[in-house]
Amino acid sequence: MKKALFVNSDVTMPQCSIYESGVASYEGLKLSKEFEVSYFPTSSKTIGWLEKASDVDLLIINYHPATFPIPGVYLQDLNTPTMALCFETNPSWESPWDVPSSMGEELRDIFDFIATPDPERANIDERVCILPRIVLRSPETDRPISMNNPIVSTFGLPGKSKDLVGMIRAVSDEFETAHIRYHFPLADWGGAEQALYGTRLDEYETMFRETAHEGIKFSFTRDFKERGELIAWLSESDLNIFLYHSSRDLFDLEGNIPSATDHAISARRPLAVNSLKCTSHIGRYTPHYPEASLVDIMKLGTGPTQAMYDAWSPEKFAGAFDTFLKDKFK
Repeated sequence: MKKALFVNSDVTMPQCSIYESGVASYEGLKLSKEFEVSYFPTSSKTIGWLEKASDVDLLIINYHPATFPIPGVYLQDLNTPTMALCFETNPSWESPWDVPSSMGEELRDIFDFIATPDPERANIDERVCILPRIVLRSPETDRPISMNNPIVSTFGLPGKSKDLVGMIRAVSDEFETAHIRYHFPLADWGGAEQALYGTRLDEYETMFRETAHEGIKFSFTRDFKERGELIAWLSESDLNIFLYHSSRDLFDLEGNIPSATDHAISARRPLAVNSLKCTSHIGRYTPHYPEASLVDIMKLGTGPTQAMYDAWSPEKFAGAFDTFLKDKFK
């Protein structure tokens, strides 16, 4: 069996969706039937993975221009084929190769292959590997979906692309009573933008109360939850909701497919998203809001999220990886 080395982003800064997506990806990659994949969680203080790269048949890097930028000079003398795994690619881009490089280099000039979990993307490049999303396995809750005073949840960084007030308005319009839960943990890579989040959340809370009627209850949490704890939290919901402003598709990296929805799918509760390019993969399984009401989406039960859970399993992720590379390593 051929050998591959998967290098994840900075292990010293794990409160990061890119790092978490790398951990999830390895759960899929290690199921490969073509490659024995080993794992190397790097840090900003070492490039020890580069020493190991010449001992394998394929080097896979969880690439991001902020969390794990790779100068081409690191790889230029390496004889081992290289693959960039890029979770944050914008479905509006012509190609995943359009991921910006913090070094001003073209990724196609640095890596031999690029892989992206964008199941709706048509592939016209033999160097591009299109993967399914990866949804990790989790226990299923048997709690009935409550249409009376439902728990409605959302989470992630409260960035400018999220329509948080729109979520409040949607719930307030359809339910006499409901409990809306917002979970907005701080991230290791939040930077200057994150410094505004505390103030922004206080402003949002004021706007929420002005938008919703008195039957709507709010709760806010900011502690970092480990993956299992987060999915258990999402499993308590009668509906998980992620609405975005239409401008999200126009942003470069922020227009990527939201990884938050992968966690919500793992929880297998009803899921509401609006219709954008970055959520089109979900629209194949469940109707978008507001084309369908929140009540109508909830009435569909857990069937749509179960179908996504089945389609985007670690085994399917590994299978797509193997299929792409099989004829390239004869």
